[in-house]
Amino acid sequence: MKATEEEEAIENDPILKKLSQSKAKQVSLCLRNISSCLLDPDLLASQAFCLFLYASCGAIAPYLPLYFKQFGLKPYHVGVILGLAPIVQCLVSPIWTVVANKWHVQKLVFLTGVLSFVVKLLLILAVQPRKQYCLQSYVNSTTNLSYIRSVSLSDALKDEQKNNWKEVPIKPTAAVKPTATPTTPAVLNHIVAKNNGPRNGSPLSGWIKGRDNEMLFRSIDTQGSKGLPPERDESDIAKKPQASHPSSQPLAAVPIEKYDLMLIQEKQVASRKVSKETRKFDPSLNATVHYVITVDKDELHYFFLIFLMFVVICDFLQAPTFTLGDGSVLSRVSEHYQLNPSNMRITGSIGWITAVLVVGAIVSKSVFALCGSPRLYYVVVFYFSIGFVCMAFVNALWFEYIYDQKADNGSDTCKKALKTLFDLEGTTFFIGLMYVSLCSGFLAPFLNWYIDDLGGSTLVIATACATREAMVLMSYILGNSFVSIIGRINVIIFSLISYTICFFCYWIIKNLWVVVGVVAIEGAAFGLMWRSCEKHIKCLNVSPEVLTIAKGFVDALFWGIGNGAGALIGGTLYGWIGSRGTFFTFGIAGIVILLVVITMHLCKPKTQHNEEGKNLVGEISEDEVSEDED
Repeated sequence: MKATEEEEAIENDPILKKLSQSKAKQVSLCLRNISSCLLDPDLLASQAFCLFLYASCGAIAPYLPLYFKQFGLKPYHVGVILGLAPIVQCLVSPIWTVVANKWHVQKLVFLTGVLSFVVKLLLILAVQPRKQYCLQSYVNSTTNLSYIRSVSLSDALKDEQKNNWKEVPIKPTAAVKPTATPTTPAVLNHIVAKNNGPRNGSPLSGWIKGRDNEMLFRSIDTQGSKGLPPERDESDIAKKPQASHPSSQPLAAVPIEKYDLMLIQEKQVASRKVSKETRKFDPSLNATVHYVITVDKDELHYFFLIFLMFVVICDFLQAPTFTLGDGSVLSRVSEHYQLNPSNMRITGSIGWITAVLVVGAIVSKSVFALCGSPRLYYVVVFYFSIGFVCMAFVNALWFEYIYDQKADNGSDTCKKALKTLFDLEGTTFFIGLMYVSLCSGFLAPFLNWYIDDLGGSTLVIATACATREAMVLMSYILGNSFVSIIGRINVIIFSLISYTICFFCYWIIKNLWVVVGVVAIEGAAFGLMWRSCEKHIKCLNVSPEVLTIAKGFVDALFWGIGNGAGALIGGTLYGWIGSRGTFFTFGIAGIVILLVVITMHLCKPKTQHNEEGKNLVGEISEDEVSEDED
């Protein structure tokens, strides 16, 4: 009887009734959102476009720096190429938006931007090295002779199957007195065997270490074949009489031309450099082969300029893609999605995480041997990325635009937005925001570069990227409650402390799988910082027009200038002081920025502290209540 009364009291409790109604309403709203996504053609096309476009970015962005690295480009090259892309987009995007609105060509500009992404990937994929060679040498322990050959890297897989080894003499270190009779094959073989150097080395060893002994194979064959010219009969050497030489001139100067080697002068040597050097035992030769990859500096400079041109031109056209895409979606969906567009972000994050994991697993299985060392077939990432962009383009054909005929005073609105953003509190906020943006721009390309330097596989890279994106998404969704509990300034301090700890962890890290845990912390800090940024803009006591301008300015500052500058500065430091030195530098900078933010916050007048608390209790709470009810 008593239990029955307690159950009735619980059922009649007004607070519990309100909670159950609230939960039922949330469930019904969730089901309604799912059904509207599946039944509303506009929303379905928008979700699919967001899914495929972010999947394309997830398939190419983590692995593009490593693709450039295989070409021989330096970190500062990659930093400039990848850093200018977001800067160009943020500077050009407002111009394209104005042009599209004025001439009513929004859909044309939008579709052109999507297609330019495909064109950029195809152009980058079309550029292939032509002046990179694999020099190979070994010593035959039976005959005590050295053999050597040159293979173009572009045809290495095909040419390495050919038995085109050349028996070559090594330049003698001591002068040999000339003889009155021509050099016969027997005498020449004796000289070759005598001057082959130490048996525990290889012919390439001395050439790489000594400047006056640097030699390269002829890369152009007079008979049209690649690599070294075909074998010549040694009897041809005896048919042509040799000129006499002073006693101070080495004898090796005579047979170099006969064995199709070229002695590179000091100016010519400067245009080439050794990119990689390895040794590997070859069972078919029963000897250890010495592999040396040489690259042409002029060709690397050409690669840098051509890639930079592709990125600047294509990103100039691609700039309005996200802006016009968001504008088309938000102008046609319900008010619920306009106030809470996180559903689109969830869709994009799912596409990114899925693509980066699938592509990373496939690339990790595409290992092949090239010039004695394993390489990954990064071309696969272009195929996936281009396919995803094409599917996004198909969904973009369903987009429609509503043209706004209202005109406002843009200059006055921009001045009000800038004045509102950069007061004392806003300046403190944006100092922390810019540091997080710089760090994000640096870590996006060069953390994967660092993992590759330490010998990590693409599975580690894919797992780290997917973990970071998942943590960004979770912290972005839960950021409303977190910001309202601890406040915006505390979120900034928390993010700065997290990034500082992450950089010092990267500085001392040795176990590559620990990177996944560190990246999770960095992703959570990034998501909370961006959520706090949105809340800061919502709390501004300005008109909707000024609020829109302010949000666009913050987006350009964070995603454009900050990320681009982070890649530029990070790439320069990475090539100058090394990977660990760069992480240490960013960690020290984090401590400095943290102290500046705390000092500026403590120097604020008490009235501003009270106003901030009022905003946190009032406006933020009202926003969260409205979002929860939606």
